[in-house]
Amino acid sequence: MVSALAQAIWLPFARAHSGLTMSGQIFFPPVIDGRIDPCEWFEASAKPFTVRGTAYSGTLYMMNDGQNLYIALSIDGDVDLAGSDGFAIYFDNAHAGGTSHQQGDDLMYAFGDSTFRDHFYDAGTSSFPQDVNYGGSCDGLASASRQGTSNHFEVSHPLDSVDNAHDFSLSIGQTVGFGIVLGINGYSYFLDYEGLGRGYPYDPSSYANYVISALPVYSGYAVIDAGTGAIYFIWGAAKYWISSMTAFYSYGFNTVGLKSATPGELALPSGFELNGNNPLLPLRSPTGSLVGDVATGAIYYAVEGKLYHVTTMTAFYGYGFQLGWIKWVPNSYVIYLAATYGTGYDLDGASPLPPIVGARGFGYIAVDGTTGAIYFFYGRKCWISSMTAYYAYGFNTVGLRAATAAELALPSGFDLNGNDPLPPSITPTGGLIGDIGTGAIYYVVRGVLYHITTPSAFLGYGFQWTWVKWVPSSYIAYLIAMYGTGYSLDGITSLPWP
Repeated sequence: MVSALAQAIWLPFARAHSGLTMSGQIFFPPVIDGRIDPCEWFEASAKPFTVRGTAYSGTLYMMNDGQNLYIALSIDGDVDLAGSDGFAIYFDNAHAGGTSHQQGDDLMYAFGDSTFRDHFYDAGTSSFPQDVNYGGSCDGLASASRQGTSNHFEVSHPLDSVDNAHDFSLSIGQTVGFGIVLGINGYSYFLDYEGLGRGYPYDPSSYANYVISALPVYSGYAVIDAGTGAIYFIWGAAKYWISSMTAFYSYGFNTVGLKSATPGELALPSGFELNGNNPLLPLRSPTGSLVGDVATGAIYYAVEGKLYHVTTMTAFYGYGFQLGWIKWVPNSYVIYLAATYGTGYDLDGASPLPPIVGARGFGYIAVDGTTGAIYFFYGRKCWISSMTAYYAYGFNTVGLRAATAAELALPSGFDLNGNDPLPPSITPTGGLIGDIGTGAIYYVVRGVLYHITTPSAFLGYGFQWTWVKWVPSSYIAYLIAMYGTGYSLDGITSLPWP
């Protein structure tokens, strides 16, 4: 297929590094197993495509975390998956946008037999030899499989491998040009993005763009208005008033990690009120949970952000709900959910509860019918370690469905014990977490863990033991793998925040 892909059938195209730009960030990396699982790729940037003059179509997916670029292709219209089927992806490493490649520009191949090949542009020979033949390494993975009537391909490649002479070196915010050639049944086609043809692989000026997305740091931080004493959670372009100190501590904040608000932060528009029962952004009330409006007394069943009004207490009890399951939230939060995600039909006792199926950007729960284990699904399956933790997150047993075989086959994320936040949130900046496996305590700043080395250092910084959220070791391992560790806090070094 390599020679075929190098002599592709050229389709109409539009010039310049303009037009299509893709970018996608992920919380959990996908497993490269040749199956494009919606639970793993829902955060990807996705673009449907057609191949003009053929019956072939499909979807391109691209996303990154802090370590790798992930690419997936689903192809429809091919009757089988041959070992020589696949795709090649050419890169303009420096995003120079010239009409010819530069030394070291990357080229990767993924084949139907799950072979991965890593090539680079050699200016001396004006060709793309394999890295391994020029003293380099093959950096990446590929896998392919037949899924129903579609062919699925998945690829991962480091953003910055040790083979700098033959691979791109990309960091957050950088843009790389790319062009894709499909190989199907011995013929090759340059990918056509629904009328936005993207040119010729030896002409990087015709490529599409991928922007390396910032690693999602879903933590936010708390500030205090020195004039009024009001405390706000800063997230994105808004401030969210934390209505009590009880709520403040329940979210994992502490007064040591509380910084004075700047004029710019105080000038931010106000979001909804946070009273300890509604979750910190970017989460919504979990799918399958009950929220009550403290101002009106209205009770709602939340499914993927949408609110379904439970019209009467007779209907409420008829569905099997219990009063202790309700999270009573501020009216401003109910208004936010209704405006952002909409309202569903009334739950009057006769109409059925909406099913919990899971959708893009929303986690959901399901139970293993064999073992009884309950998982929160968000790209991976996160085991909820106790019913106490289960209820602490706002879940209830009504509407809890059995997990499918495909869901149970997902890789495991970190355990959820009620103290660590549901994905995609992480411990807020300025929070304290303790590893229940090792006893180590960390100060968290934008996901990065700063180890507090001794009890005397802990107390010397002004922390209190009750402020520590004791979390599973698997959650600590996730934070370290994704965000890394900072310097040790020995009582002499200053805190990294505020």
